Amino acid sequence: MTSPPLPAWEAEGVRDVAALFALERARLLVLLDDLLPADWRRPSPCPGWSVLDLCAHLLGDDLGWLARQRDHHHATPPPARVDQIDNGFARWLDDLQDQWVHAARRLSPRLVIDLRGWSGPQVVDTLAGQDPARIERSVSWASPGPVPRLA
Repeated sequence: MTSPPLPAWEAEGVRDVAALFALERARLLVLLDDLLPADWRRPSPCPGWSVLDLCAHLLGDDLGWLARQRDHHHATPPPARVDQIDNGFARWLDDLQDQWVHAARRLSPRLVIDLRGWSGPQVVDTLAGQDPARIERSVSWASPGPVPRLA
């Protein structure tokens, strides 16, 4: 189902998110290139995850987003009732992320950087081809009202 475009007064705040993503991706790659081997093993703000785990998580987000948004591949749909009070969506998402991070521990820092170097421009190109005023009718876990489709 496609959503109608936002009225002009609601779309005024919509930005060129592709350019913002390009800048963020480029800056992150510079930062990652400067990390020392010991830095990758340091704990991240995410309990139980190292810096490498956190970067692999970001890579997984890019790949999953590309699969869904660019390729229309929805192999891991959320639970049928994501608005349940029992936090079913949060548990599902945490499990999905943990599975990815666990599997990605096979990747070296260099591979994570190289793959992020590939995935970042793919995300930016996909975002650039989308209408930033296009909204989703329902993303119950994000907002009670319509939300931008892009990120």
